[in-house]
Amino acid sequence: CLIIPMDHRCSVRDFDADEMAEVRNFKKSLLRMYDARGQCPVFFEQVLQPGKFRHTFIECIPVENEDAEIFFYNEMDKAESEFKSQTAKRVMSTRGKALQTVIPEAYPYFHVECGLDGGYVKLIEDEERWNRNFGRDVAGGLMESDLFGRVKRSNANKEVLKMKDFLDWFSKYDWTVALDGGSY
Repeated sequence: CLIIPMDHRCSVRDFDADEMAEVRNFKKSLLRMYDARGQCPVFFEQVLQPGKFRHTFIECIPVENEDAEIFFYNEMDKAESEFKSQTAKRVMSTRGKALQTVIPEAYPYFHVECGLDGGYVKLIEDEERWNRNFGRDVAGGLMESDLFGRVKRSNANKEVLKMKDFLDWFSKYDWTVALDGGSY
């Protein structure tokens, strides 16, 4: 699933405090939902070409492996290693830190979290060589599946059914129903 801001933002780094609180609430809801099935959601955001003003999103992929965070850390640490500068920081922790303090403005990055307490960020030095499917490929490796590498578009009816199934499942955990006017 995806967490997508209503207002145009190029990265989570650009969110204000209210937007960060909403994202955190959605993450809490997804954590509870996936935890009920014995899964751990991995949240990641990849920002490439920040000067192009693309709309950002946070991808959420549930995994059944409690080692997801260290697996992502290791893969992030290995990424770009053959062509990056010696002075570059490899992977930085975001635990207890706002992304704005860790990531320079208008800099490409990949950020991953396996909970609400922070995670890791990798500043991307060479966007030309960076794997644009990095997050999905790592999640696929974690699940020992190449499913994400071969995503096929299904027909619109199947997509609508999948969306309805997800919403039925998510409705029990959705924090927005408690808001004035929130309902399904």
